[in-house]
Amino acid sequence: MRIPIPKYLALWLIASFLAIDIASAQCNPEVDYSVQKKSENSYSIYLKSPSASTTGVLKVRLYDLFTGKISQEKEIHSLGLSSQEVFQNVPPSKYSIIITLEHCEKPTTLGGINGINVGIPG
Repeated sequence: MRIPIPKYLALWLIASFLAIDIASAQCNPEVDYSVQKKSENSYSIYLKSPSASTTGVLKVRLYDLFTGKISQEKEIHSLGLSSQEVFQNVPPSKYSIIITLEHCEKPTTLGGINGINVGIPG
């Protein structure tokens, strides 16, 4: 026996699944980083979103893997195609960048377990 599903219900279900996919993509933004030396022991870290602009409030934390502490923390309102200086006066170390978007449960991490090498030879 086949149970008929009203067309509006079927459309609502499809729209719901698409909305979940879109929300999931927004919570996993594509973000690139670059490091520039400013002086002997001072660096800046730049972020950009190469695929599209990331809007909304982003809480960005610089986590020092050697000390196990948050080194710097910023709130930025969007990332676009051009690089944006987010962290200044960064001393040499290995870091991870933790990005949390508003309305998203899980953060995105840049640098992974090996970290981002800032001013350390090797």
